[in-house]
Amino acid sequence: MRLLTVVLSVLLSSGCTYTTKQDAMQIAAEEVNRRHFTLPAGYAVDATKATPIADSGHDIPLYVVTFNQPNRRPPNTLYEVNVNRCTGKVEAFGDFRKSRLFRVNGAVIEQKRGEKWVPVKQ
Repeated sequence: MRLLTVVLSVLLSSGCTYTTKQDAMQIAAEEVNRRHFTLPAGYAVDATKATPIADSGHDIPLYVVTFNQPNRRPPNTLYEVNVNRCTGKVEAFGDFRKSRLFRVNGAVIEQKRGEKWVPVKQ
C-alpha cells in the first residue's frame, strides 16, 4: 500500500502536460506581437530547455526562446521570452534591442563589465 502511495504521488506531482519546443516558439512569437514589436526579415528563432533553480518554491522548467538577427555583425539577440514548459505561460520577456550592457548568449544573460562579458547571476 505504501508503494502504491509513493508511485501515485510521483505520477501526480509530475503530471503537467509539457509544451513542445515548436509550441513554445509559437507562444513566444505571439507574445512579441502582443507587445506590438516587429521582427525583421531574416530573423532566427531558437528555443533552449532550461530549469532555473529557485531560492524558494519549485523549480520552473522553461523554454528560453530567443529571437536573433543573425545577418548583423555581430549577431545580436532582439528578444528573449521564457515560456513555462508545463503550462505554456509566458514567465518573462526581455527586450535586448538597444541594450549596451546586457546580451543573451544561448540561454545565458551576460552583462558587460569593462571589456568583458560575464554571466548574470539569477
